[in-house]
Amino acid sequence: MVCLPTALWRTLLILVTIATAVVGILLIVIGAYSLSVIGMRFTKLLRVYVNLILLLLGILILIISLIGFFGATRKGPQTLAIYSGLSLFICLCAISIGVVAFLMRQDTAHYQDKVAELYNNVDADSLLAIDELQRNLECCGPDGPEKMEVIIPSCCDVE
Repeated sequence: MVCLPTALWRTLLILVTIATAVVGILLIVIGAYSLSVIGMRFTKLLRVYVNLILLLLGILILIISLIGFFGATRKGPQTLAIYSGLSLFICLCAISIGVVAFLMRQDTAHYQDKVAELYNNVDADSLLAIDELQRNLECCGPDGPEKMEVIIPSCCDVE
């Protein structure tokens, strides 16, 4: 069995942490973009916080990868031990998120029903949330304006 030099292992670790940091940055961008498009008001009404979870997970991954990067470049064994423990934790979280997403994949009808309820609900928060969402997505109603009981002002902007 051939042993690789320590410098090569350190270079590989630096490359892996840079790739991990890029993934963290991508998650931050996706979470921030979805939060800006969907809006916080709509997120609160549906109680679906995927955009916030992506944003926070991206920040956490970026911080962990920076710890690994500094541990690899400064040759700090304690920092590398912290990095490996946090990386293991993130891997376990990713596996559990994947399992939950797999188990909830058929639950999309529930969220469609919740959105339909919001469209038929005439309270102020629901109307503001839907108005904000429709302005951002440039749409009108879940299936077009014909099936809406209450026409929201953002529908007039689209047509």
